[in-house]
Amino acid sequence: MLFGPAGYAYVYFIYGNHYCLNVSCEREGNAGSVLFRALEPLCGIEEMARARGISLLGARDLLRLTSGPGRLARAFNVTRARDNGCDLTSPASGLWIGEDGSRARNIQITSRIGITKAADHPLRFFLAGNPWVSGKKHVIGAPRAPAT
Repeated sequence: MLFGPAGYAYVYFIYGNHYCLNVSCEREGNAGSVLFRALEPLCGIEEMARARGISLLGARDLLRLTSGPGRLARAFNVTRARDNGCDLTSPASGLWIGEDGSRARNIQITSRIGITKAADHPLRFFLAGNPWVSGKKHVIGAPRAPAT
């Protein structure tokens, strides 16, 4: 599904223990997808915690529920066998992206993280100040801490 059509799940297994969920975003035949790195859980929180095998004892546990691509996929029970190729635009699908009428504000753009090839491209988008954002939270043009 990495090569389209747009709107379909592309699921891959990484590090021998994590699935990652992407949505294809290019025309059929062209490679391109968006990785879901994190999300703010609004409902189904208890089911997600069960799927992750964790207890929600405090705010930190809730923040870690879906913060990170592996955690997010596990919280939704995403597997390559079941979900790769799933139509994420159809409510009839077991996994789909729905419109809720809200409009994101304060979208920040940074360089990508966790990769080496073209890592400096500004292709990472997130809501500034949202505690569920995973990874580095610097903004392009903003001062960055020196690499260690």
